[in-house]
Amino acid sequence: MGVNAFEVGGVIFDGGHAGAGDEPFAPSSFQTPSRIPPIITRLTMTPQWQVSLFYPEGVVVAGEDELDFFRRELPLRTLESLQTLAYAYHGVAPAIVEGDLRTLGHALRQIHSVGFKKRELAQQSHEVRTLLSELQAIETVAAGMSSLGPLIYAITESHNQAANTDIRAIAVAAGVDVVPARPTDSGYRIEPSA
Repeated sequence: MGVNAFEVGGVIFDGGHAGAGDEPFAPSSFQTPSRIPPIITRLTMTPQWQVSLFYPEGVVVAGEDELDFFRRELPLRTLESLQTLAYAYHGVAPAIVEGDLRTLGHALRQIHSVGFKKRELAQQSHEVRTLLSELQAIETVAAGMSSLGPLIYAITESHNQAANTDIRAIAVAAGVDVVPARPTDSGYRIEPSA
């Protein structure tokens, strides 16, 4: 997903890397794929949504630690993989197409409760898990943890002042800065310096 999102932007569902079947799972930083994963679906978020980013005190899993995490937690049981796919394709994708933030929030909560995302979240700090839980408790916010964390994102409607005030209050209580961002569907851009 990363390289495709960097190139073309948007919300990307890709086909992953084809494996030989007997190769152990590993993070992308430990692989040399022969091709870029094919884009299965590319969606654009509604411009009425905004994204807030939070970087709480958490566990940074990289390098050999990330490789160990993959070896310990993978492969997943088939049912968990199928549940995650169902939440993504029958929850996240239609919610983005329809601009339905409540359904998106519900689907993200489900994804974080099963499979690999559940395991990623479980190895995070109490601060990260608490911040995510508090954000996910707001009905008009769709929140999740990016990859292995500790980066947390929250999606709200730009005009929803109540939700945005709640988000700021949660961040202040947690001692975390809020970094505003906007979804983009144009991929990377190089902008001239001022």
